[in-house]
Order: sequence, then C-alpha cells, then structure tokens
Amino acid sequence: TWFHVEHLNTKNGKMSKSSGEFLTLTRLNEMGYSPMVYKFFCLQSHYRKQLVFSEEGLDSAKSAFEKLIKRIKGIAIDESILDQEQFDQYRKKFDDALCNDINTSLAITVLFDVLKSDINNATKIALIKDFDTVLALDLTELFNQEESEDVDSDLKAYIEEMIAKRKQAKLDKNYALADEIRNELLSKNIELIDTKDGTQYKIK
Repeated sequence: TWFHVEHLNTKNGKMSKSSGEFLTLTRLNEMGYSPMVYKFFCLQSHYRKQLVFSEEGLDSAKSAFEKLIKRIKGIAIDESILDQEQFDQYRKKFDDALCNDINTSLAITVLFDVLKSDINNATKIALIKDFDTVLALDLTELFNQEESEDVDSDLKAYIEEMIAKRKQAKLDKNYALADEIRNELLSKNIELIDTKDGTQYKIK
C-alpha cells in the first residue's frame, strides 16, 4: 500500500531541488543523525500534517529515541511468563492508534506506556517486538544483538579499517568514496551508524 504524506518543510517553506534547499539521508548521517532517529522524528508527527524540519527538532527526537533505546536495553530477559491478558490489552491500544488514521504518534505513546507499566518483562519484550513489526525502528535487534566482542577478530579489524578509510574520505570531502565504502559494507550485511561519538556498526 502506498500513500502520499504531507511535505517536509524548513522554516523557510517547502523543501525542493529548485530552491536548492533539501536534505538527503547521507547528509543527515554526516550531521550525526542515524536513519532510525530521522524515522522516529517522522513517526512522531501525523502523515497528514506538514512537518517542519529543524536541527533543534531532530536533536529533540534523537534525545527521545536514545532514552527509548536505553529503557528497552534495561529490560532484563528473565524467567517471567507472557501475560496474555495484558498483552492483548496493550496490543489493542496500539492497533486502535493505527486504525485512527494511522496515528503513529499515539502508537509510540502506547509503546512508552508499556515501558512505564508494571507488567512483567516477558510481556514487555513480546509487545515491543510486536510493535516493531510496524514501527521498524530496529527495537527487536536490541534483544538479539551479539556484541562486537563476539565478532571474529579479522572481521572486526576489517570493519574498523573501512571505518577509518571512510572517515578520511569525508575529511577529504570525497563523499563518493565514503558512500562507496558504506555500500560495500552493506553488501556484506554490515551497517554503519554515525553518532556524535563516532561511527558504530551493526552486523545484520
């Protein structure tokens, strides 16, 4: 299913190539914002409303997203058993939000309600995984990640070398080479994530 959303604007009006004022995901990455932060930024608004882009707005979304990730990482995988009644209750709230003209902002509110609730961890994790099939914010990966220390040492050295080469390419303003390095790693199922603290990676 495809549908058109309202325009993404800047404070000066609608983004367009003709005005020379438009953004790309590559540019956002270079500014230190991951694609997931940008997606979260968009999901917090309704698709029928014009969204005004600003670094302040994106910084706010980044802060909120980082807090979301931190809270999810803090959920321990324990021996609790899924509470089907609670699961169905929150799942209905999430579904109701989406059935209300695809109100993703309200759906994210339901996600935060789950995190703040006193339901057991197994139920929270099941709900987060279920919600993420719609939100696609890579939240499920937080429960399946194998940390970088488990990565083969040769592969780790290769990734770090490529990250260093890409960093130098960006310093040299050779963005074509920087994109080529990113795409080469993606072809090997290695995703680069640019953050304010440097470039991290995730093996899919």
